[in-house]
Amino acid sequence: MDASLHKMIKSETLEAMKTFDVRDDDIWLITYPKAGTTWAAEIINRIHQTGNTEYVAAEKNLLFYPEFSIPGRKPLHEEFADKPSPRTFVTHLPGERLPPQLLQKNAKIIYVCRNPKDVAVSFYSHHKVDPYVKDYTEWSQFYEDFINGAVAFGSWGNHVTYWWKRREQKNVLFHLRGHEEGPERKSKNDC
Repeated sequence: MDASLHKMIKSETLEAMKTFDVRDDDIWLITYPKAGTTWAAEIINRIHQTGNTEYVAAEKNLLFYPEFSIPGRKPLHEEFADKPSPRTFVTHLPGERLPPQLLQKNAKIIYVCRNPKDVAVSFYSHHKVDPYVKDYTEWSQFYEDFINGAVAFGSWGNHVTYWWKRREQKNVLFHLRGHEEGPERKSKNDC
């Protein structure tokens, strides 16, 4: 993943993620963009709010995109480091760019995967409205970049494969979105 592909990700932040302190009670929701991030975040948010009769938006409870640097603020990973436990992070970073401690500690990892055709169409539309990523006027150019992993957050295939290979780890839940009703389970930890 090339940090230059998303204007809110700085190379210093990617470097800092190598030493980010992961806690055993952290929850990490990891998705490729447009794979169901908001959908899954809202489910987690609702679980966090058990017993709370007043809805609180996920943005208030979950720590979205520690990889981002917002102008005029310190990097989000620094803001999030001191938040009280349990912390829930939402990220699109490829597995190899996440803190190595994530696989060494007992943090819970939820990976949501979605059909690449659906992801590509949605991500193409997203690129038309997000000022922090390249704007595409032609589907054919976006498609070529998507297939070659030359879009923000890199290759869909590499992103998914990283977590697919780790789906049997006790702290990893790999969820294949769109197959909720199907007979196949993609992880022994799927619930």
